[in-house]
Amino acid sequence: GNNGQVEATVSATLIGRNAEQREIETRLRRATDGVGGMLVVSGEGGIGKTTLAEHAAVRARALGFDVGWAACRHDATAPPLHPWVRLLTQLADDDCPIPDLAVEVMDRDAGRVEQSRRVERWLRARGTRPTLLVFDDVHWADSGTVALLGRVAEVLASMPVVILVARRPVDPATADAGFTVAAPVIQHGVIMELAPLDASATHSLLSELTGQLASPEAAQSVMEITGGNPLFTRELCRSLPVEAFAGPIDPTEVHHVMGGSTEVA
Repeated sequence: GNNGQVEATVSATLIGRNAEQREIETRLRRATDGVGGMLVVSGEGGIGKTTLAEHAAVRARALGFDVGWAACRHDATAPPLHPWVRLLTQLADDDCPIPDLAVEVMDRDAGRVEQSRRVERWLRARGTRPTLLVFDDVHWADSGTVALLGRVAEVLASMPVVILVARRPVDPATADAGFTVAAPVIQHGVIMELAPLDASATHSLLSELTGQLASPEAAQSVMEITGGNPLFTRELCRSLPVEAFAGPIDPTEVHHVMGGSTEVA
């Protein structure tokens, strides 16, 4: 079934993330006891943020959580607070209708305080049902979404709710001004900076992806070519024949086969 495929995909690409998996498990289990919190997964494109978030969603469902997921869009036409509205819509039911986030006030800060109160009331109205809210690609979120995340994070310790935020590191030189101001607000949670895979983890990932034991020389050269990026490693595996991983790999051959592109959208 689909669930099995998802779990197989997650297990295949979570190599080298044991500490992060333990942190997620701890946070989810604390939430089942009524103590929620925020997890912030940060790292470059292709490093595995979304895959780790998918793992968290699978584990949360296994523990009886309601799970909502929203990906922030790199789209200037997306309405403000779109990720919040999407998540609330996914989890709303007859007992907990969607709170209205359209607050009519002259002062923006006062409006955001009222929005956070409404979301907090809605979360508390859900009672003891443990809930995981995943916000993916938050580096593309509007400033209102990020500000609301920060305010809601302040009250999570008193409810069975975990918020997982996945984002790339924010570069103040290129970030939207509103996001740059709001970004520090989400530093309430446990920050998990995803590092590149080392040679050992790359070797394990190569062996799992190719279905055979890769050579240490292949793992070392793949790590050097991809910078330990799991997405680039998967793309490289798809681009080369299995027998190529029996020994060291020529970077110029990889560059030719992959068309010279290692960009992540």
